[in-house]
Amino acid sequence: MLRRQGVELLVAELPGYDLHLDFSLLMIDRDVALVNPMGLPYLFMQDLKSRGVTLIEIDGGDDPIIINSLAIAPGKLLMPEGAGNRTLDQLAARGITWTTIAYDQMLKNGGGIHCSTTPLRRDPA
Repeated sequence: MLRRQGVELLVAELPGYDLHLDFSLLMIDRDVALVNPMGLPYLFMQDLKSRGVTLIEIDGGDDPIIINSLAIAPGKLLMPEGAGNRTLDQLAARGITWTTIAYDQMLKNGGGIHCSTTPLRRDPA
């Protein structure tokens, strides 16, 4: 079905008990992604780079839940608190803006901001 729509499906084998990509990859724009390299296969990240996607790695000192943010527009994020200056500086250097919200109580339910939302409308890819 996706192929008929001109969409290529990329498969990433997730390590361990990871359930989905929300804790390892966040597309911020068509060609920029925030990644947690500890949760993604090296070859998958290389494949993204070969397709022209710039990978911004979260800093190892950050709370990894920051990757489970929501891109509310190209280059604009809604993030849980917990990102350190190194990650935020990398985002700012690429013109990406963000708003942080306290989300720690919602995390007790087992999901991040991206897990808790559903887009009402998507623009065509």
